[in-house]
Amino acid sequence: MLHINSNLALDSLIADFREICPHRSSVLFREFLPVGYRLTTLSSVPAEYREIVIQAKIRLGMLITLYDDLADHPDYLNAALLKKLYRLNIDEDYVLTLSLSLENKIFQLARRLFSELRELLSGLPNFDQLKAILEFDIEQFYCCNRLSSLATETPGVLNLVESQTLGPHNMGIVAAGTIDLMSVSDLNVREIAICREIFILGQRMGRISNVVYTFEREQLEGDQTNEIFVQQRLFGGTHQTIKDQLLQELEDCYLGIKKFCASAFSSAQYAQGFLDLHDLHARLERQI
Repeated sequence: MLHINSNLALDSLIADFREICPHRSSVLFREFLPVGYRLTTLSSVPAEYREIVIQAKIRLGMLITLYDDLADHPDYLNAALLKKLYRLNIDEDYVLTLSLSLENKIFQLARRLFSELRELLSGLPNFDQLKAILEFDIEQFYCCNRLSSLATETPGVLNLVESQTLGPHNMGIVAAGTIDLMSVSDLNVREIAICREIFILGQRMGRISNVVYTFEREQLEGDQTNEIFVQQRLFGGTHQTIKDQLLQELEDCYLGIKKFCASAFSSAQYAQGFLDLHDLHARLERQI
């Protein structure tokens, strides 16, 4: 088991990540991901497992960031490498040595992140029961990332419906919720469906915050997959008008989560966590 009380493993991962993608600020990995995951971790996660699930979700977030840059950042686009990376998952690993040094470093980093994620989760009480669900959640992110690659190569393909439907999976929040459920004692499997509906609303809230507060950075980078850009291109409207619409949707999702009743965790506390995450996005807007 990874020594979760030590920052050495995470420090090493961050160093390796920033060697590959130096444009990514360490603030993303040292502050935004840890704090954001703490804000949105289910209230029922036992204290003995809380740090384990946080560390696991940080690695999930690093994987998402790595794959995302290869899909839509103009300086790192690599659809061919992504096809190889999509073969990796919680229970799927394979050895591959690539001829290009940078590609090899990226592939080995992804393998390491999955290995550490698997190691952290394997000791949780519901890991075996929910492993297939987490693998599906990761595949959902892969589908979203494939759309980003396709839209980057062929901008005319991206429409608002697919952007709103698939785009939120880029946040990995449903996957993060599944990780939390792996630690919950006396989990009622009949409630998993309700939990996932709540996670989907939380994921949309997180996506809205991300879209609103990364728009300017992504414009500067030449990333045209941001939902605000897609809506402007197809339907017009000012940045502020679209932002206001998204913030109203965020409020609607917040109220929607609070209406749910699940014994596995406090839906009200979960909903508040995403408002706090929105504030975190705002505070770190130009740093992540």
